[in-house]
Amino acid sequence: CMEDIQGPCPWHASVTGVAVDPVTGRTWLADTGAVHRIGHRRWTHYYRRAGISSNRITRIAARYGKVAAGTVDQGILLKDGGGPFISLDDRGGLTDNWVMDLAWDRTGALWVATCTRGLGRWDGSRWTSWTTREGLSDDYTLSVDEIDGRIWVGTLRGLTVLSPGGATRLTTRDGLAGDEVHDVLAHGGKVYLATDGGLTELEM
Repeated sequence: CMEDIQGPCPWHASVTGVAVDPVTGRTWLADTGAVHRIGHRRWTHYYRRAGISSNRITRIAARYGKVAAGTVDQGILLKDGGGPFISLDDRGGLTDNWVMDLAWDRTGALWVATCTRGLGRWDGSRWTSWTTREGLSDDYTLSVDEIDGRIWVGTLRGLTVLSPGGATRLTTRDGLAGDEVHDVLAHGGKVYLATDGGLTELEM
């Protein structure tokens, strides 16, 4: 637990993600089977009664008072405001229920990296999908984030950066430490890529 935060710790030993909502300042944490919120130095736990219907949560993202948890088996569990978590899955347009990563962009759209079927974008009413046909390096996507107005997608075969001008792809041939890009982070005017071959630093 953190310092003197009261109440039980997260329930499962495997913590799969932490997210801080930049708008509300709330901190969210996901373990493999539940979602937790830290506020006013107390834990609030979300489980079955709150709509958490999966024991295989992979990642979590929060923005604008919304929180989304990715799962291995049930797509996305989405909470908007005070209501329960609802499911967004392949029955409603998500291409793959195995979610590797997810991120909100500055417009309020949710980007979803799936295990084998590329990238999805949920604008609140409909899905748009990207695969190798639209320029992704690979349909096995590992990570996604918005940096400087562009969408950075880590895949099993390199990095793809989506911008209004199209898709830019980078691999070890271009200097990446490894082709499996598991995470992307912007800091101090640079972008850091966590790959299977080590850390790569890029100038923005």
